[in-house]
Amino acid sequence: MLITIMATVGFNTPYTDNIILSQYLPIYFNQSFASSFSYQILIGLGTNFVGYGLAGLSRKFLVFPSYTVWPTSLVTIALNKAFHTETNVPVPGPFNKTYGWSRMKFFAIAFFGMFAYFWLPDFLFPALSYFNWISWISPTNTTLNNIVGSVNGLGLNPWPTFDWNIIAFQYDPLVIPIFSSLNQLAGMTVGFFM
Repeated sequence: MLITIMATVGFNTPYTDNIILSQYLPIYFNQSFASSFSYQILIGLGTNFVGYGLAGLSRKFLVFPSYTVWPTSLVTIALNKAFHTETNVPVPGPFNKTYGWSRMKFFAIAFFGMFAYFWLPDFLFPALSYFNWISWISPTNTTLNNIVGSVNGLGLNPWPTFDWNIIAFQYDPLVIPIFSSLNQLAGMTVGFFM
């Protein structure tokens, strides 16, 4: 878990990048000390420590109750539990079949399946990443391409891609609750027609 926490903290850009830019640029605060490496490290660590400190102080209310855990955290918890649990309990699956695979075997199958699904659209046939099949009706029609095009158009396309990286660009629909996904879909639909 410590490695997961350190990798997550190191993977994301700290929120201080905007603070440093607003402090350093002459059109904002023009504070030259914001360009020093030591200041940038200290402000990055300081904001992270304040965040972890507040999370530690509010554990009783925000961490320990299971209903307060946002579903994206459950994916990381399940992966760490799969790597560190020694028991393999049979799991009921679809069509009344019981699976007795080990957690590592399931992880390996899922990993290679996801690798193949990523590799096929990205390297073998990149046209599947932006699947503008409606534009194929009339490739020279500028108005149609402006409305249905995924790259240079508005993207009004019921099946725009086969690439999971594009599907999960904003959020992962397998992890985020359906009410949140439907809320974003409604907002995008209203925003599109506005």
